[in-house]
Amino acid sequence: MFFFGGQATWAAIKQSCDPPRPRPREQQQPPLVSPLHLPTSVKSPLSAARLTPLHLIEAVRRRRGEPEANKTTAILPVGCFNLTYQGLFSMICQSLGLAEVPSGFPAQTQLLDLSNNAITTIGPNAFAGLSSLVRLYLYNNKISIASSGAFSSLTSLQLLSIFNNALTTLHSGVFATLTA
Repeated sequence: MFFFGGQATWAAIKQSCDPPRPRPREQQQPPLVSPLHLPTSVKSPLSAARLTPLHLIEAVRRRRGEPEANKTTAILPVGCFNLTYQGLFSMICQSLGLAEVPSGFPAQTQLLDLSNNAITTIGPNAFAGLSSLVRLYLYNNKISIASSGAFSSLTSLQLLSIFNNALTTLHSGVFATLTA
């Protein structure tokens, strides 16, 4: 080790050996995301992997003191997101490899895109609580069975896109409640 003397050099060496000092309290930045407090009605264990970007956005909004944009804090598969498309409140869950129709979509959902997944069965009441749904995209899945009552709560549905599936069984009454 070489030392070339001088006050400036000694100060630089001493500083490089000292542990880093914490920044003064007024310079520390608060974290952007605060803990997420879920309703007590949630009964299943949660992991960060199951939370969607919607949860993170709402957490940041709360931390910043902004009002909630909408009540879209349901637990949905990672990769689902919401947007307004052609004036419709839309939930987009396409190309996520989903094997079944997820639940927990916000009641105000008007467009639901579950295309390009691996969904095989549409069970009874698969879309319960989505009476505002106007458009439903289920194309490019592996749907082979649509159970009776699968679309029973979709009283506002105007467009159902279900092409390019493996439909072999349609139980009686599967489309009975659809009027459009």
